[in-house]
Amino acid sequence: MGDKDENKIYSGILEKYSDVWMEHLKELVIYNFNNSKPSMEFVKFIMYRSPKLKKVLLISSVVDEKDEELEMLKVLLQAPRASPVQIIVK
Repeated sequence: MGDKDENKIYSGILEKYSDVWMEHLKELVIYNFNNSKPSMEFVKFIMYRSPKLKKVLLISSVVDEKDEELEMLKVLLQAPRASPVQIIVK
């Protein structure tokens, strides 16, 4: 399956669950996180739909690429959020 197919599937999932709110989610931890478009959009979706979210910890699968981790953090910090969220990329 190519990137284009994955993006189409992901887009359909977001539309299907656009009315979902994660009102009880306070912390999100994702291991082996990367900066692929579906991964980044998933985290943005969670942050936008979680009014009680306080902390997002992303354990990066990007090895020895501090610049890439910094770029992921910049993108996520600019994303709309339902609450003030502490975002950590390691």
